[in-house]
Amino acid sequence: RGLGDVYKRQLPLCEGVDTSATALMPILCNGDLIGSVALTGSMPDEAMVLLVKVAAAFLGKQMEE
Repeated sequence: RGLGDVYKRQLPLCEGVDTSATALMPILCNGDLIGSVALTGSMPDEAMVLLVKVAAAFLGKQMEE
């Protein structure tokens, strides 16, 4: 399997739902995984991926306070 195959996999958001995440970033709080930010829809561009990363970092920081 090539690395490109990893990016083509679909990750279902929950059981019984056809919607899948196109971008997913973990929310970390004090080094622990507490959740994730998911983007659904068509393949995201670089700006949307950056938005998901910023949102996850923001939520992690807010939970630390």
